[in-house]
Amino acid sequence: MNQIRRKAAALVLLFLLLLPASVSADSFDHEYTLLNALLKRVVHQEGARSTVDYTLLKEQTGQLTAVIDDFTSVSYKEFTTFNPDQKLAFLLNAYNVFTLQLVAQQYPVDSIKDIGGSKGPWKQSFISLLDKRYSLDKLEHGLIREKFKDPRIHFALVCAAKSCPALQQKAYRGSILDSQLEDAAVAFIRDTGRNRFDKATNTLYLSTIFSWFAEDFGGNNGVTFFVAHRLEDVTETDVLTARVEYLPYDWSLNDYTS
Repeated sequence: MNQIRRKAAALVLLFLLLLPASVSADSFDHEYTLLNALLKRVVHQEGARSTVDYTLLKEQTGQLTAVIDDFTSVSYKEFTTFNPDQKLAFLLNAYNVFTLQLVAQQYPVDSIKDIGGSKGPWKQSFISLLDKRYSLDKLEHGLIREKFKDPRIHFALVCAAKSCPALQQKAYRGSILDSQLEDAAVAFIRDTGRNRFDKATNTLYLSTIFSWFAEDFGGNNGVTFFVAHRLEDVTETDVLTARVEYLPYDWSLNDYTS
């Protein structure tokens, strides 16, 4: 009888030792329920673009704090249990959430570039994530671009400016990330205010994003191939023989005005 009890106790102890790890691995909400609720409230879709109601966002400090806490509560150890798409979705959402937080804290401002003084908004180490401190720059360039070689991330990261890709009303999710990234890329490229091909002058007008991050697309030829496969009513030959011009970047805040 004592031997049976000892075996039972050992099994219970083993279960308790294993329980924290299994709970931790499954504790994060990969459906992003809280974030989706916040985005639905403050983001206004306008075709291929979107604006953010920063006035409302600033009023919803409790909801924003709860979303931030969701991200900051994830340890690096837990993060390592995510699959690659879950990791990338988590980092993309985190970047966008912390950008919202930064703007909301300083709002009203005319541009995100007005934040942070001489240091600027992207070099401030205000982000607590994965047991470390990050700036937006370090999060984008040191984690996302460094670890995930998918150029479509540039249409998912949002910098709170009018020329930036649209902030979506739904979070990125690992389970459908590929289709979400492709949808974001196509929507951005087919927005004629950001990218267009002028057949009359044989000129391809592109967002400056393609100039800044040309290496991520495989260089200038990689950019044209990438764009050619997503523009409407344009052949690859059209684009490859075109003259390329980069459009001015509007850093005005993507602020919603009713």
